[in-house]
Amino acid sequence: MRPESLPAMVWRITHVGQHVFVYPRGEAAQSEEGYFSGTVADDNLSFSLYGLPGQRGVANVIDADHFYVSGWDRDESGGMSSSGFDVIFSRPGLPELCARKVWEAAKSAQRERKESALAERVS
Repeated sequence: MRPESLPAMVWRITHVGQHVFVYPRGEAAQSEEGYFSGTVADDNLSFSLYGLPGQRGVANVIDADHFYVSGWDRDESGGMSSSGFDVIFSRPGLPELCARKVWEAAKSAQRERKESALAERVS
């Protein structure tokens, strides 16, 4: 099942000091389905998320309105899983409407940095 065909998720995100808590809830659910927690990195550009199925994920901060976790999504039953999809989190409103474009630009910039670093190592 493609992600577009799954019900939307609603995320409540709390940031207290160096700690981040992400509480997922299915769009039709009456209550949250547990939580994932993390610690903000010293650079404030990423944070580790614990509680992902079988792994520790890294959330990459794009800007004040967006961050994403690579390779993390819901499985076909709507439960959390580790897959090949990225999940982008955004504030409601205009940031939400711009999320895909912001994510694509961030991924493109990430690829360019990796290619540049590889080119420097080769030369």
